[in-house]
Amino acid sequence: MKEILKFIVGMILILLVQNTVIAEDEIFIEPNIKNKVALESFVDGLINGQLKTSKNAAVTLSIVKDGELLLSKSYGLENIEGIHLTPSKSLFRIGSTSKTITYTAIMQLNEQGKLDLDANVNSYLKDFKIPDTFKNPITIKHILNHTAGFEDGMLGHLFISSIEQIIPLREALEKYMPERIYPVGKYSAYSNFAVSLLGVVIEDVTGIAFDEYIDANIFKPLAMNRSTFKQPLPEFLKSDMTYAYTMVNDIPTPKDFELITNYSPAGGMSSTANDMAQYMMMNLNDGELAGNRILQSTTAKLMQSTSYSPNEQLTGMAHGFMQINVNDHLLFGHKGNTMHFATDMVMDTSENLGIYISSTAGNKITSSFVQKIYDRYFPQTPVFLQVPADFSQRAEKYRGEYLSLRSNFTKIEKLLQLTDSLTVAPAGNMLLISGTRYVEVGKHLFQQLDGKRRVIFIEDKNGNIVDLNVVNMPHFTWSKAPFYTFSGFNLPLLGLSQLVFFIVLLGFLYRRKEYKQRPLVERKAIYISVTTACTNIAFLLIAVITGASLGSDLYFGLPTVFKIALLLPIIATVLAFVQLYFAVSIWKNEQWSIGKRINYSVVTACAFFMAWFYFFWNILGYQYM
Repeated sequence: MKEILKFIVGMILILLVQNTVIAEDEIFIEPNIKNKVALESFVDGLINGQLKTSKNAAVTLSIVKDGELLLSKSYGLENIEGIHLTPSKSLFRIGSTSKTITYTAIMQLNEQGKLDLDANVNSYLKDFKIPDTFKNPITIKHILNHTAGFEDGMLGHLFISSIEQIIPLREALEKYMPERIYPVGKYSAYSNFAVSLLGVVIEDVTGIAFDEYIDANIFKPLAMNRSTFKQPLPEFLKSDMTYAYTMVNDIPTPKDFELITNYSPAGGMSSTANDMAQYMMMNLNDGELAGNRILQSTTAKLMQSTSYSPNEQLTGMAHGFMQINVNDHLLFGHKGNTMHFATDMVMDTSENLGIYISSTAGNKITSSFVQKIYDRYFPQTPVFLQVPADFSQRAEKYRGEYLSLRSNFTKIEKLLQLTDSLTVAPAGNMLLISGTRYVEVGKHLFQQLDGKRRVIFIEDKNGNIVDLNVVNMPHFTWSKAPFYTFSGFNLPLLGLSQLVFFIVLLGFLYRRKEYKQRPLVERKAIYISVTTACTNIAFLLIAVITGASLGSDLYFGLPTVFKIALLLPIIATVLAFVQLYFAVSIWKNEQWSIGKRINYSVVTACAFFMAWFYFFWNILGYQYM
C-alpha cells in the first residue's frame, strides 16, 4: 500500500513540475499582439510614462488587425474642465494625415474614368492654371509623389487666425500660388499647395464642394460619422474637440482651434481614433469595409504600390502614401503635424495591421510609438555594424552642407533655410551628419551607429555627390549647397558685423565731442558710418524680438511693426553704397592714418555683407506677400 501511495505522490509531483515548467515557458512565450489585455497593458506603460513629462497633454490611438479593432483608447483630458477623452467621440486635428483621404478621393475618380493620373493637372482646373514654367506639365501623379517641383510657402496663409479671413479654396490657391522651382520628377519636395490643388480638381471634376464630396463618398460609407474637413467644426462636433494647452501665468489656457482652410485638403481634417480605425481597416481590406466598397480592389492595391522612389535602395511614395520600413516590414501610411497636434498612421499588409496615434504633446510621443510596437511584437534580429577600416580614404567627397529642397526661394521665408540643413563631415572611418555618427553599410548608404535611421547619397553622372535622401522619408531631398548658403558662413559673419557696428556706435558715443571738431568731409564719413551701424542694429534687434515674442504665431503673418522695419534694410543698403563712396575718398585723399582707413574699410565691408545678406535672403524689399 505504501508503495502504491509513493507512486501516486510521485506522479502528482511530476505533473506539478511539468505544469510549472509549462507555466514558466508561457511567461516567456513570444508576445502576441492579438492578446488584447497584454497589448493594452504594454501601450498603457508606453503612453503613461511619456505623459508624466507632458503636462496637460492628450493622446488618442487605435490599433486594428485582421479586420478587428484590437485597441482603442485615449489618455488625458479633452479639456481642462475635466471631461475625459473617449476614442469614439474626442476629435483631434490629424494634420497632413488628411492628405490620404484626398488621395483616396482622387483614386475614386481615376477608377471611374473621370481623371487620368498622367494627365496635365491644368486640364481639370477651370478657374486658374499653373504656369508653364518648364517644358513638361505637372500631372496628378507628380502631385501624389511630391515631385511637382513647387517651392514651399506658409507665412501668413498656411494657418489663419480668424474666421473672417476664410476665403474659398480656389481663391486661396490662386492667391498664394508658389513658384515652380524644379522640373517635374527631378526631386521629391513636399508640397501642401500641390495636394490642396487636388481638392480643386475634385470640385471641378465632380461639381461638388470638396468637403461635401468627402462626406458622401468616403466618410458616410465607412461610418466615419465624427470626421470632417469643415472649419470651424459643425455644431454637433464642437463640444467634443480636444484642445491643446499652453501655460499662461501658471494657468493652463486652451489654444484656439486651428484654421487651415487655405490648404484644407492637405491638412484640415478632424477625426477620432475609432473613425481612423475604420479607415485603416478599409485600406487593409483592399477598399471595402462591412460590405461598403469605396475603392475597387485593383485600385486599392495600386494605391498601395510604389509610384516613385528617389533610389532603388530607398522606400518610396505609394500614390500619396509614404512607404516606411520598420523592422523589415514594409508599411504604408502618413504622418501629420499642426501647430498643436502630432499624428502618425501606418498600415502593414503582411500582418494585416494598422496603427493610428495622435497627441497634443508634439512628436515626442507619436514619433516613436510605431517603432516600439514593432520592437515588442515584430522584433528585428539585431545587426552589429562593422565600421570599414578604409572609409576615411573616400569620406571627403561626402563633406558639405545639404539644404532641404522643401524650402522657399522667392520670399522672405527663404531665411528658414538657415535652420533646415544637414551638415556632413568625415569623422575617422565614419560620417558625422548633424552631430550623429553614421557607418557605411553599402554604396553611398549609411546607417546611424546607435540607431536604425539610414541615409543615402546620390551622385551625378560625373560621380560627384550632389544630393542626400533619408530612408523612410521619400518626400524629402537635401541637396549639397554652395558655401554662401551655409549657416556656418552666414551666422558668424552676421554676428561679426553686428559686433563691429556696436563698436562703431560705442566709439561715437564716447568721442562725439571730438568728432565735432573734425573737418566737414570727415564728419560726414563718420556720421554715415554711425547711421549705417544704427540702421543694421535696429533691424536685427526688431527681427530677434519679433521672432522671440511671437514664436509659432509668425505662421499667421508678419506683425505691422516688422513690416515697417523692412524699410531699414533698404536704407542700410543705400547707406552701404554711400559709405563705399567715402571709403574710396578717404583712401584716395589719404586724409586719415592707415589704421583709421582700415577700420573704416572694415565697417564698409560689414555694411556690404549686410546688404548682400538682405538681398540674398529676400529681406530687401517687401518680399513676403
